[in-house]
Amino acid sequence: MYYILCSEKLQYMKNREIEIRIPNRPTPATVKDPFFAQLLSYSKIVIFSSHLDDAILSMGGLMSEVSVAGLDIEVCSVFTQGAAGTSKSIEIILGRSGIDNTKDYIKARKKEDETALKSIGVNSFHRMDLLDAAWRVEKDGSSIYPSSQVGIVSELDNPIRNKLEKKIKSYVSEFSNVAFFAPLARGLHIDHQILRDAATDVIPNVIYYVDFPYSAKFENVEEFIQNNKLLKHAWAGDFEKKKEAILLYKTQIESFIAFGNGTLELTPEDFYSKD
Repeated sequence: MYYILCSEKLQYMKNREIEIRIPNRPTPATVKDPFFAQLLSYSKIVIFSSHLDDAILSMGGLMSEVSVAGLDIEVCSVFTQGAAGTSKSIEIILGRSGIDNTKDYIKARKKEDETALKSIGVNSFHRMDLLDAAWRVEKDGSSIYPSSQVGIVSELDNPIRNKLEKKIKSYVSEFSNVAFFAPLARGLHIDHQILRDAATDVIPNVIYYVDFPYSAKFENVEEFIQNNKLLKHAWAGDFEKKKEAILLYKTQIESFIAFGNGTLELTPEDFYSKD
């Protein structure tokens, strides 16, 4: 999760703490919505995570509960690579993390993501290792998205979209009796949109999770929901393990602080499925 303010100064206070608030909803939604109970009939759920934290941020509560219930979970992280070069966005991303180079930053992110996922019962991981939007460049070496990775997807990203579709086709062919989850792309992060659209084209009954924390500030995918005739399901169970897992993303704490002005207010996890 990268939340970039173009005017942000590259000065950060180290070792700051963030307050994470959780909703007071003691009754798991699985009791009320048959959609969630049906998940337990699958042999596994596979979650496509745009980056190395999006799965837990968006559906860590549900993941924790179905893991306790005995369901196998695999997380497939997609845009998990950086590259040489720099831009305003990259300077901010590295500055917030406290790591001064992309190689060590990506290494740290992968390590903390695995630790966080294991903490809520996930032991199967897959990475497609495509280049993150912040590091993608034009032929002349200039950044495609120099100051923000939120907005309209550039035509220059068509090759990576096509490459992702091929990777997803190959990957999902190995599974049977599996529920697949992909981002809804609320907030319109470039990588989230590319992953959503590729998954939509490849997986007939993909389930969409609403992207947190973008969902706390944006309502900008209603046309996609209506065009695809999607039904909403709200999960509101125990968020304690999710909260603990989020705090394991040490390189992202400053980004969380920037997004929520020091507080990350967890909300019920929303999902959309085709009727």
